[in-house]
Amino acid sequence: MKTQNLLTQIALVTTMAVFGIGCAKKGHNANLVADDDGRGGGGIVAPLTPGSDSDADRGADFAAGATAELIPDSGALAHYAVTHPLNNPTNVRISVNLTESATSAQNQFYGKVMVSYYDNNQYFTGIFKTENRRNCTNSPECGNNFPGYHHAYYNNWFNWGSEINFHGFYQDPYGALMIIVDDEINQGDGGGASEVSGEIWFKNYYNTTIPNTSAVPCWFKTAGPYDCRTFLRSGDNTNDGQNDGHIASNSALYPTQSQWFTTNNPAAYNPHRPDRGWTRLGRFSGLNKARAFKSVAN
Repeated sequence: MKTQNLLTQIALVTTMAVFGIGCAKKGHNANLVADDDGRGGGGIVAPLTPGSDSDADRGADFAAGATAELIPDSGALAHYAVTHPLNNPTNVRISVNLTESATSAQNQFYGKVMVSYYDNNQYFTGIFKTENRRNCTNSPECGNNFPGYHHAYYNNWFNWGSEINFHGFYQDPYGALMIIVDDEINQGDGGGASEVSGEIWFKNYYNTTIPNTSAVPCWFKTAGPYDCRTFLRSGDNTNDGQNDGHIASNSALYPTQSQWFTTNNPAAYNPHRPDRGWTRLGRFSGLNKARAFKSVAN
């Protein structure tokens, strides 16, 4: 989306409001959230002046989650923004709005993780989702991709050493995003951790010019260009008692620590490295735990 004169944008939005004209894709105003393909060029047009930057500027959907600053790794943001060039992105923030599924086993969190930054006089917001539903069971598309499994099956809190951590997989049409919680701040009031810190990782699909429209999430894909699995073990392809290709989310904390990085039928789609093509986008801290992870027990 080419940057347009701000006055023209305001006039256009005003005209649309007067005549009740909706806009389903590009050119949102500052009160609306960017498209699900925000990484691909859809943005929220809003001037950034000193003191004006806020979560609300990025849209009501973004502000509805728990938000925190993301400190991106050098060069990672340019790799993440697969379909448009960056100029000078600033004010990178995340929004996490997850809910424990009440229709599946406990400790499975669906919802949205959003990455937003300001560049070329507008906000760009990528929206990554896990839906509160199960894989299909009676369609050719289901194949052997874990029919009937809840989409949030791998999005769990787990014990790693003496710490309680979280892994969560979410996706948009261009790839997958993972949130890893690796630290908690306990206020000492008996109420448990109130803030969490961690990392955001991402994996772009092998060919981002062909968006993934499959109803089966990429973390259930065991082959092909939309396979986004990591945390594999050698046992996941032999005799661990589970279906071939399972993610063993509690076998490592970060993708680079994965114990196994190929399958019985390796293909060119995933690098033969433990992380299998996952890249760290950056690190966050001070994320409100209760607002980010809504438990059915609350």
